[in-house]
Amino acid sequence: MATINIIDLYDRFSNFFEIDWQGGSIYLIGDQINSKVDQDTVVNFAGKYFSYKSYKNSTKTQPTLAILQRLVRKQFEIKLGAKGYKLRKWGYCAYRVDDEVSQPHKDIFSIFKGFVYRLLILEEKLLLCVDPHLVLQTNCSIHDLAQKGIKVDELNDFPVRYDTLEEDGIDGYLIGTVQKSAKKYECKVKGYRKIEGKSQEETIAAHKVFPECRPELLQRFVTRLGSSYSIIDLQRRLSFLDSATASKDRLLATLDVINKLSNEVFPLKFGDFVINVKSQPIIIKL
Repeated sequence: MATINIIDLYDRFSNFFEIDWQGGSIYLIGDQINSKVDQDTVVNFAGKYFSYKSYKNSTKTQPTLAILQRLVRKQFEIKLGAKGYKLRKWGYCAYRVDDEVSQPHKDIFSIFKGFVYRLLILEEKLLLCVDPHLVLQTNCSIHDLAQKGIKVDELNDFPVRYDTLEEDGIDGYLIGTVQKSAKKYECKVKGYRKIEGKSQEETIAAHKVFPECRPELLQRFVTRLGSSYSIIDLQRRLSFLDSATASKDRLLATLDVINKLSNEVFPLKFGDFVINVKSQPIIIKL
């Protein structure tokens, strides 16, 4: 792989990397699909379903950039998952558990070096945009925090996710926490979603309620537990905010992401498509 002269590039650097492809057939299925169609092969565009795989009664069509963009994004995410990346699709964010940053409060939170991504069309080119990104994960429930010694009257008035620790948890707001016995706590939460026929306020067992993974909120808990450790300082350091060469450092981190993707995820192969990403970033000429 060709080397890049960092000194020559970093002041004109962009985080756009060109996608190129070989071959490729796209088929129009129609405005509906049935259970015989593999969802992983299909995308929806302008109210129609398209696939790189031919199905009964499908029609071969011209592979436009807009349709290809959706197909590539879907296959990119599938390949990321197959290679051990976890996805947070509401933010187009990916990270691996192996990329966790060592810190002394893993019982409270974890922080991972990940990246955010976009697949976009610019000047008739398909581009992958990547940017290094820190991913925070809360590891403690409200029950855990109470058992660690935080008073229940301090466990209120902040955003939470409840019912599950997974990405499909429900967003809400913690109104208050009540201790029912030595090891039993209940939380009164207000859901952000309005569901017909269901009250937005409900009482849930505290072990099912998790604080939102916001640095300032996690910092409050760490401080209440008697630690002087600064999550904010950790975040600033890992984000290069205090670096004298922040632009260069961020470039190196971005190139590290794209090189890992080039080695682990690309090429994408689906149908008769072969998709690659160029490791040389597009340079913005000022």
